[in-house]
Amino acid sequence: MSRIYLLAADKPLPLCDFQEMREHQIHGNRIVFAAGFAVSELESYREAVEELELPLKPCRYALSLERRGADLKRLTDYLRENLLSGETVELWSLWLGSGMGELHRYRGTLAELDMDALGMLFEGDNLFEDGQICLTVTI
Repeated sequence: MSRIYLLAADKPLPLCDFQEMREHQIHGNRIVFAAGFAVSELESYREAVEELELPLKPCRYALSLERRGADLKRLTDYLRENLLSGETVELWSLWLGSGMGELHRYRGTLAELDMDALGMLFEGDNLFEDGQICLTVTI
């Protein structure tokens, strides 16, 4: 089972990458990986996402995001720069490989997208649930 994050919109959006290399120690081993905000093509998980048969907007992108102030700012700046007032975008947190599960939907405006609201997207990260989460944000 894998947890992935998606950004879904009604129109094509530009790709961007603000990831940086981060180092962590896990069980005495040094691991270096890219982390931070990015919007990229949805490649390797496209088929698994489609198998869930969720009501996603048609233009779908892989979303790299952490629960950090810098990532929240980059996300809100990205949405503000690429969408018009009144348009909506969906931020999805999906468990793949376990079936549909329960769908949790939240709605709000871009002005309301703060760290608490962003936290709703991450609410199932440490649990092995099949719940799917969608934040619909109105610009």
